Order: sequence, then structure tokens, then C-alpha cells
Amino acid sequence: MAKKRQMSPRTVVMVMALLLMPAAAALAYFGYAELELASASERSVCDVLGVGTGDVEQGTAHQPWVILVHTVAGDRFERRDVGPRCDGASEAAALVEGLRPGARVECRYPVGKPSMVAYFEHSATKGQALLAGAALLLLVVLGTFGWARRRPGWT
Repeated sequence: MAKKRQMSPRTVVMVMALLLMPAAAALAYFGYAELELASASERSVCDVLGVGTGDVEQGTAHQPWVILVHTVAGDRFERRDVGPRCDGASEAAALVEGLRPGARVECRYPVGKPSMVAYFEHSATKGQALLAGAALLLLVVLGTFGWARRRPGWT
């Protein structure tokens, strides 16, 4: 019977890093953005360019969205803000009820970042959870590296 060939520890570390590092980077990026939106305190008046609700995860949840545009210091900023997940289409539609293209609404943006304009409330908890997920993935990669360093064949 032929002996089963095992992957070298270096290969295991490389594969884990290549798989998990992009995922960790994406979680960190979206987590930081969510924290920024949660801290939006500068008030502005925005024009609504579009509004609607969209299916998420093949129709199991719905999210309202609105496309906003506002001007700060002569610069025009446009952004699509997505609201919280809702249990049904009617609940999502209720959150954007009364919003029509061309309407003017009050909106907020983080200090010094007018391109991150928001209409819906954003949760700092969601941002913290995404950052914690990124840290967990980094710990898995570091743990794999530590495991591989102790295996024969690393040097």
C-alpha cells in the first residue's frame, strides 16, 4: 500500500493565509465603515435620488435602501445607504414610506467624511462584531503559523 503524502507545514500556512487573510480584510473594512456610520453626527440636508427595498439572501429577508446626494463646501457627494434587515417586504417598505425621488430629507455623515452620508441608523455593535470576526480570522492564521513552526519539516 502506498504511503499517503502529507502537505508540508509551509503549504498549510500559505493556504490558510491565502484563504483567510482576504476574508479578514473584508470584515475589517466593512466593520470600520459601519463604526464610522454609527458615529455620524454632522447634519446635512440630502436630496433623494432613488428609494426601494431589496431581497437579501434569496428572499428570506428584506432591506430598504435610499440613494442620497448632498453638497458640502461646494463638493457633491452621492451614496446608497442600506437600512436594517427586515422580516418582510411590508416592514422594509414602511421604513422608506414617504420617501420619493426629488424629496429633501435630513441626513448625517461622520465628521470630516461627507462622502459617507447616511439616512438610516447604523449600529456600532454590528461594526464591532465584524471587527471581532476579522480579529478571529487573524488569530486562526497566527495559530496555524505557530502550529506549523513546531512541526518537523518547517526549516
